[in-house]
Amino acid sequence: MNWGYKIAIVFIGFVVFIAGMVTICFRQKDIHLVEKQYYEKEIAYQDQIDIQTNTASLEHPPVIRYHPDNQTVKVEYSQNSGIQNGSILFFRPSAASKDFVVNVNAANGSQTIPVGHLQKGLWRVKMEWVDTSRKFYLEEKIVVL
Repeated sequence: MNWGYKIAIVFIGFVVFIAGMVTICFRQKDIHLVEKQYYEKEIAYQDQIDIQTNTASLEHPPVIRYHPDNQTVKVEYSQNSGIQNGSILFFRPSAASKDFVVNVNAANGSQTIPVGHLQKGLWRVKMEWVDTSRKFYLEEKIVVL
């Protein structure tokens, strides 16, 4: 076999590979952005930075801990947190359909959220809340076992 045939085989192999990759890409049905309002959130990102600065200025921010032994996430609030309302988003980066939201309940100083029903793997717990005048945001990564 001379070198001309070898070049032709490599070229044909490359074309078949590219055609296969294009076919696979077109057949995917579960293509979506991580956030539904991705572009609007990107434009308002400076507001998010300001909210995170508010959280960093707290003397005792809430603490989010995952307890694998009893499959719960415990959020501990300081005694004088002043939280009026808020939400805790359990965000699954690999599957947006599995996300869910829990309302903040800081009345007892802590909140326990059962997570035994969650799919194993990486989750981001995103907590947003408001006190009397400012907004706050806290994010923790947990790995459900």
